[in-house]
Amino acid sequence: MIFNLKNMIKNIILILSIILNVLVAGFVGFYLVSDSMDEIAFGGVFYKMCGAWDENFNDENRTCAQIKESMELFVEKKKVEEEEGVEESPNVKALESEVEVFEFGISEFEWDSVGVGDVVKGWEVVSVGPFMEDVIPFGVENIIVGFEGQTTLTGEWNYQALGDGMGGEMLCFSKMDEESQDRYPWMVDAYTTVDNAWFCFSNLEQAKDMFGIDGSSSVSGLGIVEVSDLNLVFYPSEVFPYARLDKVVKFAK
Repeated sequence: MIFNLKNMIKNIILILSIILNVLVAGFVGFYLVSDSMDEIAFGGVFYKMCGAWDENFNDENRTCAQIKESMELFVEKKKVEEEEGVEESPNVKALESEVEVFEFGISEFEWDSVGVGDVVKGWEVVSVGPFMEDVIPFGVENIIVGFEGQTTLTGEWNYQALGDGMGGEMLCFSKMDEESQDRYPWMVDAYTTVDNAWFCFSNLEQAKDMFGIDGSSSVSGLGIVEVSDLNLVFYPSEVFPYARLDKVVKFAK
């Protein structure tokens, strides 16, 4: 009876030892896989957004652009290995789709986590900072985010002639349709929603020429425009986001 009990205990210890070794080996294996994939994948799970994984696996605090570049290099490396018959990699197609996700990026950003290199709805962040220094703290009500990129938007344009309202002469764009809203970056904690978003054209004189505006009176209409160099501004004063008008695809007064 005692002999059987001792054997049972030995067997239990042996089994526990085997399980422990397997777990340790598995953890080391996952770590090595993660490292070999340049921290893009961990345990076969591909992350769609930079910052979507635990910060412990992103110690270098790399930007979205840097991570996307690493992902692309990894895809190319795996493709070469497959062509040379080095190994099968069923996750390459999955990773390729993740690279495409990085082209679009996140749909909305948070003021305290957005950084240069992040991609928001296809626009790359090139600058982040307070709109006004030493007035109110940098935050959701005092921030300007600069974006690089280009897109086509459909909505309503509105020209305000000099002397017709607050803010002086301006030519702005608003009431974008749903497809355009899907291509327009926005801040999570903004005082309004993206369906109420509007911006003005930074190259006012050129924009007036493109719309055939002589400046004598205020006028508005519907239009399709191509814009670039977007700057989102949030501040409790008479300020507005602005973008460069590159082309007027179609418009009506």
